[in-house]
Amino acid sequence: MRSSARQKAGENATQIQVHGDYIAGVTEDRALAIAEEAARRVVAEYSDEAHELGLKRIGQFDGVLIERLSAAEQLEAFRDPSFQVALRKAQIGAASSERKDDYELLAELLADRVERGSQRPERAGIDRAIEVIDKVDESALTALTLLQVMHKVRPVSGMVSKGLRTMETVFEQMIGGRSLPEGRDWVDHLDLLDAVRVDGSQKFAKFAEAYPITMAGYCAAGMPPDSEHLETARGALLQHGVEVETVEHELRSGCVRLPFVSLQVFRERLATAPGMTPEREDDVAAIATNVFGLSEAGDRALYPVLTEKALELPNTRRVAEWFDRLPVYAHVTAVGRVLARANAQRCDQMGIVPALPLE
Repeated sequence: MRSSARQKAGENATQIQVHGDYIAGVTEDRALAIAEEAARRVVAEYSDEAHELGLKRIGQFDGVLIERLSAAEQLEAFRDPSFQVALRKAQIGAASSERKDDYELLAELLADRVERGSQRPERAGIDRAIEVIDKVDESALTALTLLQVMHKVRPVSGMVSKGLRTMETVFEQMIGGRSLPEGRDWVDHLDLLDAVRVDGSQKFAKFAEAYPITMAGYCAAGMPPDSEHLETARGALLQHGVEVETVEHELRSGCVRLPFVSLQVFRERLATAPGMTPEREDDVAAIATNVFGLSEAGDRALYPVLTEKALELPNTRRVAEWFDRLPVYAHVTAVGRVLARANAQRCDQMGIVPALPLE
């Protein structure tokens, strides 16, 4: 929440209230001056022939970074010595890369460090990710991001068709017209950069198993709309102060279900209801599970039905075919999670993808 005491500052300025008086914070101009000073120290280590190109690349990155932090009202980070150390590392990476995408990724990583880097494990992952940005292959980064999206992102809508279309849009943005890598080289490349750890003792589940379980609410068993158990369940829910409308079951003809993508989402909605206690929440969730089949796994008999509908969408089908050809299992590390989150934020031009978790 933003404080109502905040006042409009002058152009490019941030204000901080201290005991009723306002002092000027870090402006865009001051942030740029700090970044330029750091850039000069970075290129001082290069040969004379490399100075101009290094400064040009760092200047492009600094512009992207300051715009990103200014929009998020985070320019005060330039006051922090630890941020300035990370900035220098990012500038070294920017000087080594000619790709604008890398500058945007570095800016996202630094913004992530400001927003969520208070925990040392998270900070360590972000700092290591900054160091390897100029070494990460583009298609490997796309693959890494898709792995995280596949397992960590689920639609909000309780309706199957709408939810699948949302995920189709997410996949389209993450791929962005880029190629998806085949074979094992890209996995070994990410392992070398500490973004994944290869584990030959495990295998990825096939798409038809891994994808439906992230939206198991769509695969809830449901029940016929004229079932006597339905009215009994509605009455039990009302006793707990919960009124939920059922929707047509798009995967099972002649049935209805609760309009939630997962049991977890249903619980999250319950937790915000007035007067809801943990005990009542457990009772209501039990009704949803026992009567409507809303569980963490759903009805596995409906997985093929959901998968068939998902594969009608071109980008989802492309991801599924690629996912089923993965040559080896790989565990995504803290560095990989940071890289995937930064890349997902960069690719998400529509603003529909939540921040990927770091745990």
